[in-house]
Amino acid sequence: MSGMISPFQMKKSRVVSFEFNQSESTDEYESRKVSFGADYEIAEVKEVDGILQSDLHLLIEMTGKTDTEEELFQIRLDIMGVFEGESAQMNQERFLSMIKINGISTLMQLSRAYVTASTALSGFVNPIRFPMVNVYELVKRKESSI
Repeated sequence: MSGMISPFQMKKSRVVSFEFNQSESTDEYESRKVSFGADYEIAEVKEVDGILQSDLHLLIEMTGKTDTEEELFQIRLDIMGVFEGESAQMNQERFLSMIKINGISTLMQLSRAYVTASTALSGFVNPIRFPMVNVYELVKRKESSI
């Protein structure tokens, strides 16, 4: 069993901020268009007693509009995870790579559940389900823009 446990772990997560503005649509509309954006920020990696540690913030922004461009809703979510890795089994470069792929993927799934539940509870007939995200492409775009 111990061989199955990864030396990379998420120790905790929390929603740092969540902003949800829902407009009352006066017109009937046939469809809605949802724009989706994602970004991330990784804090400086620290090593304490053989444990690498860093915080990852995943930033999600979504806007929904009707087919006539009337804004229906806007969502902004900042969710943070604290990640740790055993320095005996990975160096800092490998740890950062794990955060970028596994950390973002994990927080993306938590974000998806949070947004779906929040919109379901706020009266949406069809709760918002945002798309699967190609994390490799997100990282690639972020790194090429820096």
